[in-house]
Amino acid sequence: YEDSKNRIWKGGWRNGLCRLNDAGTAFEYAPIVNDSLAAIMKFADIRGITEDKYGNIWVSLHGKGIGCYNPEKQSINLFHFNSEDPLSSLSNDYTFDLCTDDKNNLWVATAHGVTRVNLSERSFHSYFHADGNEYSLSNNTVITIHCSIDNRIWAGTSNGLNIYLPAKDCFKTVLTDNEIPFL
Repeated sequence: YEDSKNRIWKGGWRNGLCRLNDAGTAFEYAPIVNDSLAAIMKFADIRGITEDKYGNIWVSLHGKGIGCYNPEKQSINLFHFNSEDPLSSLSNDYTFDLCTDDKNNLWVATAHGVTRVNLSERSFHSYFHADGNEYSLSNNTVITIHCSIDNRIWAGTSNGLNIYLPAKDCFKTVLTDNEIPFL
């Protein structure tokens, strides 16, 4: 992932968050001041990386939620599913992908729905599949999410492609695997 300051970031299975060094010769672990969080991040399974308008690097930590890394302060804050307060947290800690839109929302694809995080308010709202409801995700396993340049939010599930409808604050299925001939 290339951020707004032209820094290159990478993650992967048990690879942690790494940044290409200034010489462009090697990837190095992102420095984190807190040693216990640095240890968690060193072997994290990072599936997605994006940047918010403040320059923070957000990462999907498969099995551990999401993290907000501040490169200047070398700090990271982790966000998880909270079973005691599910409406104010991620829908699931198994996160696959994330992106930011122009309204300062972070969209997170998880193993159980999509979570939208309003970064200004740090509020959470999740979206799920509902049988018989055309205004819901085609499946709860959301593998990928994309915030397009025209500010559309696309979610790819294990059973099709979905688009976010802001006027209705919901997702609608565009294509399912039954409608795509090569699947």
